[in-house]
Amino acid sequence: QKGQPPLTPEQIDDLAAAYPVSAPLLGRDGNIYGVTPTSNPGGGVLYRLNSGHVLKCLHRFKSTGAATHGLYPSTLTLGSDGSFYGTTQGDDRARWETVFQLNPHSTAGAAGGINTIYQFKPGDGAFPNGVIQGVDGALYGTTYAGGPSARGVVFRLTLGGQYKILHAFGGNAGNPVVGVVKVLQHDF
Repeated sequence: QKGQPPLTPEQIDDLAAAYPVSAPLLGRDGNIYGVTPTSNPGGGVLYRLNSGHVLKCLHRFKSTGAATHGLYPSTLTLGSDGSFYGTTQGDDRARWETVFQLNPHSTAGAAGGINTIYQFKPGDGAFPNGVIQGVDGALYGTTYAGGPSARGVVFRLTLGGQYKILHAFGGNAGNPVVGVVKVLQHDF
């Protein structure tokens, strides 16, 4: 736009995110945080929008780092410690589904404050639908597929990376497309 300074390469890069599929969250610092499963280039971004309406890419999910952080983030949840927790979907060719943590105040370098808590293995479940934090501090979620019967699972994951399948779907009940929700102050 005329009279505006030209965009820097970083600002152009930050604007390359697209198709957010989940609602953004308000952080304790007053900034808005969210994810998009697609970007150019790469497999999605984790972003922050500050009170001045400036969008900043905090982490770009790329195939070169996918074995560590995953691809195609789908959701975020705000943890009791002020960190954000989310899941990545991976893809059909290379299973890189993860549960990750973002500390919004981290000064970590290239990883952008991202910490992978868990990387799904064969038999754990596939294509996680997001996580919530229970009153015990652990993360709970579902996967669309995978697990013992290949129809998805309900899982529990400690912040230290201890993973446990709580239920494996099978038969006519399976392939959940949503995650776990909190109901009446009880965690399920």
